[in-house]
Amino acid sequence: MIIVNIILPVFLIIFFGYLLSRLGKVDTQAFSRAQLYILSPALVYIATARAEVANSLILRVFLFISVIVLFLFIVSQIVAFAVRGTKPLRHAISLTSMFMNSGFYGIPVCMLAFGEKGFIYAATYVVASSILQSSVGIFLAASGTNSTMFILRNRSQRFWICWDIRPFRSGCSFWECSSSGS
Repeated sequence: MIIVNIILPVFLIIFFGYLLSRLGKVDTQAFSRAQLYILSPALVYIATARAEVANSLILRVFLFISVIVLFLFIVSQIVAFAVRGTKPLRHAISLTSMFMNSGFYGIPVCMLAFGEKGFIYAATYVVASSILQSSVGIFLAASGTNSTMFILRNRSQRFWICWDIRPFRSGCSFWECSSSGS
């Protein structure tokens, strides 16, 4: 029953999307951009604005993801050193090992499997994971070809990630300041 009630609906949507792209003249780039910049943030915002989530849950999820990312970083670096990879290759291996695209497939599956509560947990996971990807991931990608000190000193490489987790409590916007390169 789990496959029929939970997994099958997600794969049916994927299949219909595949058919639409094969049979029709569909601008997949427009769909992808709308999903990335409009639909996904709206979905996460709606989930967090309606939810009654304790700060302890947010902290536990963030800590859990941080531990997983750190573990995967260590394992990927060991593997990369074992194959005698260059620094850019080691960082590329780490990036592909540490971060996953769990939102597009994970949120619907969690929602179908566990209802509204699963949807809230999945959205919390996606937000926490995005914060790590937007900070640790960017830093790791930039440090593949540059030194750490160069990245921290160079104004064009500097990044600031500002987030506010208050929407879990008050329904306000997640990002109260924008990324800045200045």
